[in-house]
This record gives sequence, structure tokens and C-alpha cells, in this order.
Amino acid sequence: MPVETVNLHVWAKCNLHCAYCYGRFPERPPFLRGADWSGILDDLANEGVRRVTFSGGEPTLHPDLEPMLAYARQVGLQTSIITNGARLTRAHVELLDVVAITADSANDETLILLGRGKDYLRTLRRVAALIRLPTLLKVNTVVTRLNMAEDLTPLIRSLRPFKWKPLQFVHVPGENDDSATALAVRDDEFDGFVSRHAAIGDELWFAPESARTIQTTYVMVDPLGRLFQHAEGGHVRSRPLLDIGLRTALREVGGYDRLAFEARGGHVDVRRLPMIRGGST
Repeated sequence: MPVETVNLHVWAKCNLHCAYCYGRFPERPPFLRGADWSGILDDLANEGVRRVTFSGGEPTLHPDLEPMLAYARQVGLQTSIITNGARLTRAHVELLDVVAITADSANDETLILLGRGKDYLRTLRRVAALIRLPTLLKVNTVVTRLNMAEDLTPLIRSLRPFKWKPLQFVHVPGENDDSATALAVRDDEFDGFVSRHAAIGDELWFAPESARTIQTTYVMVDPLGRLFQHAEGGHVRSRPLLDIGLRTALREVGGYDRLAFEARGGHVDVRRLPMIRGGST
């Protein structure tokens, strides 16, 4: 089974307290240093992976992030990051193909309730201003009961991403149990949010993902270098990739939903999109 993209959760902790987070890793595992991640990156590149996405927790807290990004580039991997942006620097951006930041609301009070803080809109604008081609900006939005009725079109347009990904809130047992009841949205409520914003798809890549898609279509590595997948009751994990490699680890976690992965465009090389290369979409 081919794997084009792998999410590396390189750091378990975060400097924010987002209410919906399902990357908390409450067991707080120790982290791998850059040399170990280099070994994992070697294996991924040898297996034909095209892009790695550095995630967390908050990946900019990892003391070796810049050397890790540089090494990923060195072995031929495209680099992406999912960050809250607070510690993102121009040096990071220069080593990245894609920067993904989360924009959940244009309302300060809602952002405070979500744990993003009262200055988060300023952070969004600062990050958007940092991005220059060839680095691309992607915006994620976690759709919860707190923002599902909001019109985010003006905010998204102001940030000017190449891609906007609304994500239905996912309850992951053991990760965000305390917020699941208050934040969960039904499928029809998420569909309503998507429908109200669908027209923006004429301006950028609009790529909503349901909870099921989020749970079944990502290939993810935890802070200890083990493949993991969402499963009923929590997560299922492989042995460390440094010991067994990507192929065996993927079998140990049961693979991923390849058809749904392709349906959400996960296999697409963003560098080959006409809109990125200066042509028409």
C-alpha cells in the first residue's frame, strides 16, 4: 500500500490549551532527539514517502526542529508543519513547503473559550504575513458547537491560503474526553457548515473532512517514533519504526483507508497543482 504523506507528532506538549485537542498524548512520553528522527526520515524516504508533516502537541517546541526540517529536505522529502504559530519563525518557514495553521473563529470570545487565547487573531495575521512563495499557507478549522454557526469566509479570505480544510470535531477516548460532550457536532451540522462555505471553493482548494475521514485516512507517528491509528477506546500503536520500519509498522496498526485518503486529495502533490504553478485551476 503506497504512502505519500506521514504525520510526525514529534512533541507531545503544547503552549496552548485548545479544548478540542486530540494530540495531547496525556501519558506525556519522552521525546526522540533529532538523530533518531533522522533515522525515521531515512526509512520514510526509502519507502517512497513524498511529504512529512511535523505536528504535536506543538512541533516548534522541539529543540531540534530546524535540523530535522533541514534533514528531511536533504533526503528529498517535502516538509509541512501543523502549528499554532506562536513560535513559528522565518527560519522555520524557509525550510517548509507548507505551513498549516488553525483558524477556528473570527471572534475573540470564541477563541478564548476554545483555548486559543485573546491574541490568537494577531498570531494568525503574523503567520500569514510570514509566508512567501514557494512556501504555501494552509488553514485548518475544527468545527465544533462553538463555531459551527459562524461565517468564516471573511477571515479565510484575509489569510489567503491555497487550501482551507474544515475538520469535524473528533472525540478520541483518553485524549479529549472532557470536551467531547460540549464540542461535538452531528454529521448534519457539520454538513451544514460545509454547505454554507462551499462557494469559497471557487477561490481556493476547499477540502472539508468528516470525523470518519480524519480517523481512518492518516498515517501518523507518535513522539516515541511508533505508528499509531485511532481505534475504538483510544489508539493502536506499532513497535518503533527505528526497529521495524514503515512497512511492518503499517501492518501492525492495520493500515489506513486508502480509498478515502485519495478521495480527500491526500495523494495530490501540491507542487504540481496548476494554481501553485501559476496557471488556472
